[in-house]
Amino acid sequence: MTPRSSALAVTGTYPVWVAALIMSFIVPIQIQIGDIRLSFYRIVLLIAIVPVIRRLAVQPIRVRWVDVVFVLFALYGTLALAATGASVPALGISLIETIGPYMLARAFIRNADQFSAAVRVLSTSIILMIPFAIYENLTRQPIILNMLDTVFPVLPNVPHEQRLGLDRAQVTFDHPILFGMFCAFGFAMSIYAARRRQPPKLSVFRGALVGVATFTSLSSGAFVAVGLQIVLIAYDRILRKVPKRWWILSTTIVVMYIVVELLSNRTVAEISIGFLALNPGTAWTRLSVNEWALEAIMTHPFFGLGFDWSWPVPFWIVTTSIDNFWLAIAFRQGLVTMLLLLLAVFGIMVTVAFTRQKDAFVNACRVSYIVTFAALSLAIVTVHLWNSAYCTFMLLLGCGLWMTDKQPDSSDVSEDEPEEDKSSGLRFSRNLHSTYHR
Repeated sequence: MTPRSSALAVTGTYPVWVAALIMSFIVPIQIQIGDIRLSFYRIVLLIAIVPVIRRLAVQPIRVRWVDVVFVLFALYGTLALAATGASVPALGISLIETIGPYMLARAFIRNADQFSAAVRVLSTSIILMIPFAIYENLTRQPIILNMLDTVFPVLPNVPHEQRLGLDRAQVTFDHPILFGMFCAFGFAMSIYAARRRQPPKLSVFRGALVGVATFTSLSSGAFVAVGLQIVLIAYDRILRKVPKRWWILSTTIVVMYIVVELLSNRTVAEISIGFLALNPGTAWTRLSVNEWALEAIMTHPFFGLGFDWSWPVPFWIVTTSIDNFWLAIAFRQGLVTMLLLLLAVFGIMVTVAFTRQKDAFVNACRVSYIVTFAALSLAIVTVHLWNSAYCTFMLLLGCGLWMTDKQPDSSDVSEDEPEEDKSSGLRFSRNLHSTYHR
């Protein structure tokens, strides 16, 4: 038995429960029991509670400070909803959808093989929806929803405008925005983390297909998420031999942001609208909603306004929908909840980023994970995540901390390669290719 397969045997084999949850995200069937709506992913989360507890009891994880922060975020968010009058079923669902996917990932994703398997399930689920998404682009008919609706209660076909002469694909999600973000979640990781024991070119092709699926949503937020991932991947490839390149990039971005905010009569968000939004009109409406939402948040900073979206806005604002994930969390559950989530997300990113492994594939997973969440953390400033997309975010967030544990070394990584080049995790060299296919 090789060191890699031995490590896999210690922590379990295929991450069945993680795969089941990912696949449940694309099932639009809804089951109503009293006041509780049970979608497929909620059913999987409820059933998986016992296996998760059993796995954590038999094979405990190394609890890190970011795990504690995340649990505090989930508990305080639930407390905030209770303080604003949410029902008991709503509190239970909120807690399960937040902490359930995260703990499922922490319990069953313990090494590179399991992480790679989960990413392959995610990318395959996305790719399988492409024909249905293109059909919807051209016909305005969500064929899967229409077919299932004849037998089961399913998600509604929400009205949405056409863009670029095409209808926005919703496929099996609540909204085209959520379908686009679900696809964007898997872009960088499909290219790098799904390549275990398969040719690198096939992984690049897989990532390209995920990009095609993202395009069919015609969502600006999803486009931004994928675009940022492409830029970060290209940056790392081009400057892979430059030490401290990520510090250089981070510092440059912060300085440019400060300069623009100080010297321009428009904010960075206002300047970005003309370049990034497919529909600048709706983007300007979002900015106005965000400004009024921020005022409302300042009046309820500790527990937020709960599920009461009937807050006052000027008559000329036609919607009260907050299309900013971070702001929506603060609005619904208070600034404390949002700050705890921010600390958990960036704490996990920093913890993973500063953990170097000797195994080239583990470093590929590490860099793609950081690229994904760096891009998503910025992109969700323009969109809100709810239901299955929200759970996907929490699941992937919990998928990364295994990279901070000691991993078995790959014996066939060339020792004469530069140290910086080894750690980048984004090489397409023959040595790395042979490592993946050992």
